[in-house]
Amino acid sequence: DLQGSVPVFSSGLWGGVIILGNAPLNIDGGEAIIEGIPITEPRAVYGGTIADDNSGILKYVSIRHGGTLIGEGNEINGLTLGGVGNETTIDQIEVVANLDDGIEFFGGTVNATNLFVWAVGDDSIDIDQSYSGTIDNTMIVLGDISDHAFEIDGPEGTFEDEFTLRNATLIGNTSTDGGEFADFRSGARGLVE
Repeated sequence: DLQGSVPVFSSGLWGGVIILGNAPLNIDGGEAIIEGIPITEPRAVYGGTIADDNSGILKYVSIRHGGTLIGEGNEINGLTLGGVGNETTIDQIEVVANLDDGIEFFGGTVNATNLFVWAVGDDSIDIDQSYSGTIDNTMIVLGDISDHAFEIDGPEGTFEDEFTLRNATLIGNTSTDGGEFADFRSGARGLVE
């Protein structure tokens, strides 16, 4: 029980935080519609050609109990970063008990530091569409229904770039059926230090 109001393992109580930018991603056409938002919404478009795009500062933020299910296979992550550029600051972020992924990077070049993801329902950190930034100093605690600490997908189009993942601490359990610390798929490209 947290403060006597929301049970620790409650999830899906609201959406999540979505930040969309104009940095490159590996999709033919260079732009995409982010998951979790209707395709008719013009603000759902992300991606572009500006690697040093600036989407602002997200620092010292705790995102808890999110991940509303919109439709089958269409959940909202705790923190979704779509095409976010490297002039953006993502630092000291905590995602707790999200229904879907903790933090998902859809392409982009943003660097993220000091991340903590606890007991999410799918992947703690998910990388797609040739994300090419650096994720540094991450702690992941897998819960009873967590899938992977890291799910890292390869390129989906002709543009290819590489991510860097360093200084990660993973704490897990063995009770999740099919759960793994990491799932590198489809020719994933990057450096794990």
